[in-house]
Amino acid sequence: MIAQFPDFSELDFSHKLEVEALTSKFDPYSDFNFTSLFCWDVDDSTEISNLNNNLVIKMPDYLSGETIYSMLGRNNIDESLGQLMELAGSLKLVPQAVIENINSPQEFIITEDRDNFDYIYNLHDLAHLVGNKHKKKRNKISAFSKALAGTWVMEGSNVLNVAQKNEITEVFEKWRQESKQTDGEIKGEGAAINRLLEHSDQLNLIYITVRIEGKLVAFSINEIINDKYAYTVFEKALLVHENIYSFLINQAATDLLNKGSIYANWAQDLGIDGLRKSKMSYHPARFLKKYSVTLS
Repeated sequence: MIAQFPDFSELDFSHKLEVEALTSKFDPYSDFNFTSLFCWDVDDSTEISNLNNNLVIKMPDYLSGETIYSMLGRNNIDESLGQLMELAGSLKLVPQAVIENINSPQEFIITEDRDNFDYIYNLHDLAHLVGNKHKKKRNKISAFSKALAGTWVMEGSNVLNVAQKNEITEVFEKWRQESKQTDGEIKGEGAAINRLLEHSDQLNLIYITVRIEGKLVAFSINEIINDKYAYTVFEKALLVHENIYSFLINQAATDLLNKGSIYANWAQDLGIDGLRKSKMSYHPARFLKKYSVTLS
């Protein structure tokens, strides 16, 4: 059971149903997604609390590692924010749903946090790529398909066996070696993927994989949140072709759309220029906005 504020519980898998009960009434903010919270908690530092039936999270900042606090809910928000800021001083990653339920906004300094807006995509757009705005992506996918015609196979499933889990781990390790990202940007990601795979049978996940000549070269791991949203948890591809990511994303979107999802949340870009450019190139349908909040 989640501790009542000011006490906190160390996050563990037993909290899944409670966390989802508190978050299911809201848009699927990535920071409050149980699967994301759990698999990225590789050092057991994430803690949660129930404050006036609002979910409070205490966790390391994605980039700096410093401890941050946030909250999702709509109950007694002014009072809840005041109580929480007596402990934390300031809050980050605060969803717009919380901001909209503040009765006395003049009591707070509220600042948009663009680097942490979640990107929401229309899966029909990503699957069909209709219109001039998607012309470049269509061309990239066509180039991939022509270059590797007859060699690739896309597979979608909701269950993985041990061999498939090992393949995903191997692809991530090869991707890590190929990647030009800094250690800070991929810190803990391998451990997070392993943590997810260890508990995959208990999560509502969809795995989209691409094989070339029988060998796994790309994967997209997605969680079905509800009958409307999917959440992309991990997505990696080896550099077998310059357009493989465009191809993988198109295949994943098509599979998720066929399984009944309408939108996908790709989380935030963290202010990383290359990541923002890439996410914007797919033309998000909207953003889930987040804010930093302090007392006036």
